[in-house]
Amino acid sequence: MDDFDKRQTSMKSVLTCGICKKLCKDVTIIEECCHRFCKNCIMRKVREEKLKVCPECNTDLGVAPWQKIRYILQF
Repeated sequence: MDDFDKRQTSMKSVLTCGICKKLCKDVTIIEECCHRFCKNCIMRKVREEKLKVCPECNTDLGVAPWQKIRYILQF
């Protein structure tokens, strides 16, 4: 594997949604732990499942999880 392939693999892992496991669409992070998700995936989890922890590491999002989620990048 050459350097380009290594960088590409690394970038894919950084931009993979922790919920759907695809490349993130509208990258959104949880401030406390910096895990990344598609905006729609994490918002749906918070809204429909009343999510109170990060789906990746179980970091507590407190009583106002909406305030801990930040939209950072649009593709």
